[in-house]
Amino acid sequence: MPRAHPLLLAALVAPTACGPSSPAADAAADVPFDAPCSRGAASLILGSGTGPTTSGFRAFSHDDLVHLTPGPQGGQHIWIGLRGSNFDPTQPLLTLKAWREDGALIGQIRVRLRFTPIPDQPNVWGLPAQTLIIDDDRYCGVLQGRVRVTAEVNDGAGRCVQEERTLRVDGIDPAALEIDRTARINCCTQYLRRCYPAGPPDGAVSPDAATDASVDGG
Repeated sequence: MPRAHPLLLAALVAPTACGPSSPAADAAADVPFDAPCSRGAASLILGSGTGPTTSGFRAFSHDDLVHLTPGPQGGQHIWIGLRGSNFDPTQPLLTLKAWREDGALIGQIRVRLRFTPIPDQPNVWGLPAQTLIIDDDRYCGVLQGRVRVTAEVNDGAGRCVQEERTLRVDGIDPAALEIDRTARINCCTQYLRRCYPAGPPDGAVSPDAATDASVDGG
């Protein structure tokens, strides 16, 4: 079962830092993750981004290239940005999942987050890029392959929307520190005990399949 990231747990339980909550926010906080909803006019766009604002958003097309980015406290993730419309942006429930080509679930986050208005785009809401964390023992299988990313937003007011994209993972982020990039490649190709004490990771590739291009992010 995927492990919950501490920051995500904090986001689920911590009060907002933007002042007193509104009645709509209070109502959304009481809505369970499986609250019923109607898939009507709401829309959602998956894209990329790496910053704390929505300005770096770029919509994904199918088979777009992405990288696995090493996290500052360990782990690895894919940056996912979101934009949408026709749902209550106050505090919707967001579920992001990553799936391997064989159907294995390899990462997910579920969290309530406030969408903010997008300048010059009336009635369009967005989120800064989120870290879709890929499980430590399963990322090797997509390091040079495809990953299907699904997103669902449920606004707690009876409206929800789903979207997905299949993306091509092109190795470890070339902007990451070399020590971090090399460590993750070695975990997959050398089955290092310090990385996976229980044995070779799921989807690990043989040393013969590793290339210098993989280490450098493709």
